[in-house]
Amino acid sequence: MKKNHVVKFPAGLSDITLPHFISGLDGEKTRYGMKFDNELGSGQIDNIKLSDSLEVSLQKALFNEPVRFIQNPNQTKPYFAVSFCNSAEIGHKTQDVEKFFGAKSTDGVFFSNIKEIQEFSFPENQNINYVSFRFYGDFAATLPHSPHADDELYKLINQQDNFVIYEHLRLEMTELMNDLEKLNPEDSIDLLSIKGKAYELLGCFFKTFYERKLSSQGPRLPKEDIEVAFKVKDEILSDLSQSPTINELAEKYGVSQSKLKQIFKQVFGNTIYQLYQGVRMEKAKKLLSTREYKVSQVGYELGYSNLSHFSEAFKKQFGILPTQYIESL
Repeated sequence: MKKNHVVKFPAGLSDITLPHFISGLDGEKTRYGMKFDNELGSGQIDNIKLSDSLEVSLQKALFNEPVRFIQNPNQTKPYFAVSFCNSAEIGHKTQDVEKFFGAKSTDGVFFSNIKEIQEFSFPENQNINYVSFRFYGDFAATLPHSPHADDELYKLINQQDNFVIYEHLRLEMTELMNDLEKLNPEDSIDLLSIKGKAYELLGCFFKTFYERKLSSQGPRLPKEDIEVAFKVKDEILSDLSQSPTINELAEKYGVSQSKLKQIFKQVFGNTIYQLYQGVRMEKAKKLLSTREYKVSQVGYELGYSNLSHFSEAFKKQFGILPTQYIESL
């Protein structure tokens, strides 16, 4: 079994983390971060400062062997990270959680306060496109939330225990990441675009976060019910060609149909079918945007035997037919 290369670094902004990445990856410093090209692989990290307490880190890499990044918590001040991956799956491990996130996973984003050691496992021979926002507590306090104990974001940024929240990578997030990947911070115009699109990407995440309506939809759910909701979400998104069946899901996870509907809506802010169909149409749009697939191919891949039904669903979601969308590209 191939031994993983390990890079250890502390939680914090780039003034703290960058020396560890340069040393751990045997790289060299650049104007905005670092780059490396050696036996380990090749890649670069560009860290763009958005405010005194907020930065976005744009990371691209292709490793020749598996690499593990071990992040130690920040012991001096509250610290948070929101990270996005729309390429190869990255392993993420904490004391309580071990899962993958990325383009092929049901989740492509995570939000955490890094109160404990976290590990990130990057695969070999796969292109990595990774965007991470890092910020301290004073920036977190400026995020749009109500300063009341029942506000979900307020509770998270003020709690003492470690938290990790995963979210689905929505199409608009993927498109923003693709735009960021093409921009060069060395170009002054591109740098302005990077800052604008970075703020848009972070805003998109928090919009998604609040769409969950964990607080406003009803009383707080037991941990077991929340776990059921996430398991159901993972299952229905694992195969977008199969429409979810409520009675089968309820029976499988040991809850009534009415309770399953209630807890799912409370956790994610959508019904099971709304979430499934929304992700399904986002996947359709993403496939069509590559220009590598015909409308019929996309429809069949997503489980539509009647292509007119697929076209109607696409238009309902985006206000335009699939053929018109392709013509607009």
